Amino acid sequence: MLEKALEGSRRYWIWIGFLLAIIGAGVIAYLLQMRDGLAVTG
Repeated sequence: MLEKALEGSRRYWIWIGFLLAIIGAGVIAYLLQMRDGLAVTG
């Protein structure tokens, strides 16, 4: 099953990269929230 996930066109890998970027931004926001509290989001 993992082999299927690693096969794909350029468009597929761009989409995966975009989703990973959104996840990364969420993790950074979460870490800032943990460090600074509600001051980050108001």
